[in-house]
Amino acid sequence: MFKKIVEINVIGEPVPNNTKFRIIFPKMEFIQDLFYKFKSTRISLPHLLNVLRNKLFLNSYKPGKLNDWQKQIINQASKFRTKEIDDVWENPIKIIIEFRFQRPKSVSEKKRPLHTVKPDFDNLGKPVVDCLQKLRFFKNDSQIFYAKIKKKYSDEPGFYVWINYI
Repeated sequence: MFKKIVEINVIGEPVPNNTKFRIIFPKMEFIQDLFYKFKSTRISLPHLLNVLRNKLFLNSYKPGKLNDWQKQIINQASKFRTKEIDDVWENPIKIIIEFRFQRPKSVSEKKRPLHTVKPDFDNLGKPVVDCLQKLRFFKNDSQIFYAKIKKKYSDEPGFYVWINYI
């Protein structure tokens, strides 16, 4: 059933995709001009508020650690991209990702045997899948019909990925 299996190992501390949002306000001159037009032309207040709402921009950005982590993923995972993948890169995909985290010295194995603290598994998987898509391991992440994500403690932080092409 499986046509091709690719195994990828990336070393480094995993960083979650915690995209931040910020509001960018228009320049003060724009707001003053708008209020002047409001006074002189009798624009309705709802219309004025609608214009202001449309001019407030919601901008997303990625924290610096995430960009560095994605560069590290691309750098290390590109070594596993072979020419053979070109034949199956549009096929349905089953993907398994195992994240490895360094156990804090303050946390014993007896106290917390499983990695049950942040970062969340869904925020960890997205940067990895995005990087693998950039490297053309698959055409689009919508091809993934089965995904399993595991978090665990390890002496060597990073992650393993198994991609099964159907």
